[in-house]
Amino acid sequence: SAPSPDAGRPLPAPTLAARAAAFFDTFQDARARAFRGLPREKPPAGWADWYAQALRGVDGDEARLHAACQGYLQSDWGRARQPPGTVIAFCSPRVWTRYVPPLEDGAEVDSEASSGPATDEGASTEAARVWSACLEGVRAQGKRYALSWLGKARAVGLEDGHLVLAAPDAYFRQWVEEQYGALMEAEVRSLGLDGVRWARAAHEVA
Repeated sequence: SAPSPDAGRPLPAPTLAARAAAFFDTFQDARARAFRGLPREKPPAGWADWYAQALRGVDGDEARLHAACQGYLQSDWGRARQPPGTVIAFCSPRVWTRYVPPLEDGAEVDSEASSGPATDEGASTEAARVWSACLEGVRAQGKRYALSWLGKARAVGLEDGHLVLAAPDAYFRQWVEEQYGALMEAEVRSLGLDGVRWARAAHEVA
């Protein structure tokens, strides 16, 4: 029999529609776990088109879209939406792209070791130990997406009962505070400290 006319096409429309529907179901499952008792949503108009465009935006790596969905549902911003974690807010181009995790992996493992010279070796070591315990707490909660960001911050000292962290840049500091400020404060306080402070990066002072 003659080969199907679709045989050579990389991603026929029905397949894409089915994948879009499956991704929507996965999103709703994750949302139901994050916010118990909320009714499931219906796919918004143009969902399959959004999915196709978003998939192109992550070079076809759907795992990064799943991670973005988790990051959104775990963030303070996503929780504050009405209704919480609504898919409509997630679909905004300015929203979902913010939650796509950075490509490099394993940053949280080396975060302490990759630091420059410390001002006070004792305080710095203790701070690194506290920060490592905080990251473990976040990992224990299953918040791997948050870890991909928090692991890029570096503990530089302890000051007036606060853990002092250094950020790669001002944008990173602002973003992490906005998304995970409450999570970080809770973890640090659970270890007996008063909260978190940020050190100025050397290149910000220049």
